[in-house]
Amino acid sequence: MPDVIASTAQGPPDAARPAAGNGARPGPSPVVLVADDDELARQLVRAALAADGYTVFTAEDGADAVERFRAARPDCVLLDVMMPRMDGFAACSAIRALPEGRAVPVLVLTSRDDPDTVARAYAAGATDFVAKGLNARLLAERVRFLLRASALQRNLVASEARLARAQRMARLGHWELAADGTTLALSPLLPALLGLPAGGLVHRDGFVRALSVDDAPRFGAAFDDCVRHGTRIELDLVLDTGTAPARHLHVEGERVSDAADGGARVALAVQDLTRLRRAEEEARTLAYYDPATRLPNARFARERLRLYVSVAEPPARIGVLVLRAGDADRVIHSLGSRAAEKLLRRTAMRIEEAIAGAGEHVDRTAIEPAAGVPGGTAPSFVAHLGGGEFLVVLAGRGDVAEIEGAAAALVDAVGRPLVLDGEEHSPPARVGIALWPEDARDADGLLERARSALRQVEAADDPGRGSAFYSPELQSRSRHLIALEGALRTARANDELHVAFQPRVELATRRLLGCEALLRWEHPRFGAVPTRDFVEIAERSGLICELGAWVLEAAAQRVADWRRRLGVPLVLSVNVSPRQLMHPLLGEVVDEALARTRLEPGALELELTETGMVESGGVARRVLERVRARGIRVAIDDFGTGYSSLAYLSRLPVDVIKIDRAFTSRVQEDHASRGVVSAVLAIAGAMGARTVAEGIETEGQLELLLALGCDEGQGFLFGRPLSAEEFEERLLNERGGARGRAGRPAGAARR
Repeated sequence: MPDVIASTAQGPPDAARPAAGNGARPGPSPVVLVADDDELARQLVRAALAADGYTVFTAEDGADAVERFRAARPDCVLLDVMMPRMDGFAACSAIRALPEGRAVPVLVLTSRDDPDTVARAYAAGATDFVAKGLNARLLAERVRFLLRASALQRNLVASEARLARAQRMARLGHWELAADGTTLALSPLLPALLGLPAGGLVHRDGFVRALSVDDAPRFGAAFDDCVRHGTRIELDLVLDTGTAPARHLHVEGERVSDAADGGARVALAVQDLTRLRRAEEEARTLAYYDPATRLPNARFARERLRLYVSVAEPPARIGVLVLRAGDADRVIHSLGSRAAEKLLRRTAMRIEEAIAGAGEHVDRTAIEPAAGVPGGTAPSFVAHLGGGEFLVVLAGRGDVAEIEGAAAALVDAVGRPLVLDGEEHSPPARVGIALWPEDARDADGLLERARSALRQVEAADDPGRGSAFYSPELQSRSRHLIALEGALRTARANDELHVAFQPRVELATRRLLGCEALLRWEHPRFGAVPTRDFVEIAERSGLICELGAWVLEAAAQRVADWRRRLGVPLVLSVNVSPRQLMHPLLGEVVDEALARTRLEPGALELELTETGMVESGGVARRVLERVRARGIRVAIDDFGTGYSSLAYLSRLPVDVIKIDRAFTSRVQEDHASRGVVSAVLAIAGAMGARTVAEGIETEGQLELLLALGCDEGQGFLFGRPLSAEEFEERLLNERGGARGRAGRPAGAARR
C-alpha cells in the first residue's frame, strides 16, 4: 500500500488547494507525489517535504504513479527515471496526456546527467530535472520554486486568456511592424478579424491592398509619419476586399523603440467596428427615415432644407412643394392602418417617379441631411412629413414654369386611381408651392408658406385646381380653414364634441385594462371633421389647451363613474399635445380635473408623443416629474417614429412606452420592424416601463407580440373607438363573462 504523510489535516484528494506561492500556506497544504522504486530514497524525500509543510503521496513505480496522480491530483510530481513496470519517462508522458496533468510541474529525479537522459526527460514533458542524492532540504526548496513558478504560469495563462477573451469580444487585435512594414508580431485573432488569410499580414502591403481606394494612401502616409516623426496614428478605415461586405476599422498606433538594435517599430491596435457602424447607420436611418414610405422624414427635410438655403445664391431658385394625398384618413377608417401604409408607400413611389419624369435628379443615397451637399450641386429630394403630407424640394431651378410643371405632374401622378385590398381609391392630391428667395429666405418660413399655399388650394375646393403658389392675398382668404377654426371655437357650446374610448387590453388574457380617450367632432355642415385637421387648427389657434382640459375632465368623469359603479379598475389614457406640455398650469389643470371627478391619480395616464417631448426641451422633464409625483403615470406615444436619442429618453420619467402602429402592422412579415419592436421592448425593460402595442389587427400580430414579451395592446382586433354608452355596454358584458367563469350563470349580471 503506498505511503502518505500529511503535515496537516487533509481533505479529499480532489479538493481545491492553493498552490504554494511565497511559502505562506493559510489553506490546505500543497500536495506532492513522489514516485521511486527505492524505498529509502522515497522515505528521505517524503520526510524532507513533510517537514516543510507539504502533503506527500508516494508510489513505487511509474504505473502506480499515474494511478495515484488521478486519485490525489497533486500540485507537483517527483519521478525517478528508472522504475519497474513503467519508467519515469513513460509515466511523465502518461501524466501529461491527462487533462489535469498538462500544467502540473514534473521534476525528474535521475542518477544520470548525460545529455540523452536530460533530452528524453524534456521530450516526455518534464518541467525540470535534478540529480538523485541532492540534499533533501535543497530538494524541498526546488519543489517550492517549481510550485511558485507554476502558480505564476497559471496566473499568466489565465491573464492571457482573459485578455484574449476581452479582445475577441471587443473585436480588437494587436499588430507590430518594423519600420519597413515587415510584421514582427500579431495577435492570432487579427487575420480572422480582418477577413484576411494568415499569410496576408506578413507585411503591411497586404493590409494596404485590402483597404478602400481612398484609405490606402491615408494609412500609408500615417504609417510613414509615425516611423519618421513619431506621429501617433488614429484612423477610421474601410477594408474592402471586394469578396465580402466592407469592414469598418479603427486603427491606433505609435512608434516604439527597439532596445535590441536601436531601430523603431510601430505598434498598432486594430478594432473591427463594422457592427457598431452598422448599428449607427440603422439608428440614423430610424432617426431620419420614415419606415412606412422609406423616405426621409420631417427632421431630415427641415435640416436639409436649412442647408440648401444656407448655400443657395441668386439667380438660383429653390421650389418647396408640400403635397397632401387626402385619402389617407379615409383609408385608415375603412381599411385599417396596413392599407393606409400601402397607400402612403404607393404615393411616395408615384411622387418620385413624377419628379424623375420631370427631369429632376432625386437624391436617395444620403443617410444624413448634410451628406453630399456642400461644395456640389444640391440635388432635389422627396420627404414624408407625416400622415398624407409629403415634401418635394426642387433645388437650383431658375424657371418658375418648370416648378409649376413639376407640381402639375405630381398632382396627376398621385391622383391616378389605385386598388387597395380590392377597393379602388382616387386619392385627391393638392400641392402648395413656396419659392426661395421670393416667399421666404429660411427653411421654416418656406415650409410655412408652402403649407399656407396648400391650405389655399384645399380651401378653394376647386377640382380643376391642384396646385397654387403662395400668395399673401389668398392666404388671408383660406375660407375653409377659417370657417373650421370659427366653428371649432363654438363646437363645445353647440354640443358637437364628444369623447370616444379606445379599448386597451392585457395581451396574455385579453382582459380589458383601460381605454384611451379620443376627441371626435361632428359638425352639422362639415360632417365628421378629421382629427388631424381640427387638432392642427387647435394647435395653431391656441384652442388645444382648452380642448385638452375638457377632454381630460369629460373622460375622467366617465372612467371614475365606471370604476365606482361597476367596480372595474380601469386606467384612463389621455393625449397631451406639445403646446399643453409647455403650458405652465398643466399640473393644476390635471389636479382640478381629478378633484372634480374624484378619479384616483393612479388611474390616469398622460400620453405624450416622442417628438413633442423632445421639442418641449427641459420643460417636459420638469412637468412630467411633477405629474408623476402626484401618482399619475406617463406614457410615450408613437414610440420609434420620432427622432429623439435613447440617451435623452432614458432620462425622462416614463412608465409606459407605446409602440407605433407603423411597426406593429409589419411585425410579422418585416424583419426590420420585428427587430425594432424587440429593441423597443428591451429598452422598456431597461427603463422599467410597461409596453403597449398600437394598431393590432390580426391574431398573428398578437401571438408574435406576446412571444416577444409585449404587455398590452390596442387596435381593431380588440375593438374600434367606442362611444361612452358602447364602452359601458362592453364593460357590463365583460363583467358578466367574468362572473360566469367564476361559477355563476353568464347572464346573472343582466338580470
